[in-house]
Amino acid sequence: MGLDYSIQYKKGKENVAVDALFRCHEEGSLITITILVPEWFQEIIASYEGDEKVKALLERAAINRDEGEEYSLVGGLLRYQGRLVVGNNGELKRKIIQSLHESAIRGHLGVQNTYLKMKQLFF
Repeated sequence: MGLDYSIQYKKGKENVAVDALFRCHEEGSLITITILVPEWFQEIIASYEGDEKVKALLERAAINRDEGEEYSLVGGLLRYQGRLVVGNNGELKRKIIQSLHESAIRGHLGVQNTYLKMKQLFF
């Protein structure tokens, strides 16, 4: 990936950064958890607005929260058998295809691999 780094082992008390992470917190101290939500999650949720079919599925998923249901609603995102449902938004779909096709992490996937990855992640 073009990164220049080295891994160095530090014994016990020499590794001050790790030691600080594992210290017990005093009673009454505040511990916070940060969750990063990608911007495109919000774009997918916004794509549901103009899509009547997806709106009906959202209602169905909100009412039927059974484990066996094909559709589920998690954090405002609709999933079908675990895959993200994208509303009828051509621009968003194009962005998703382009992102998967030109992934910086995995390189240029090509047409067939991009299609297979999309099929695996999105509905």
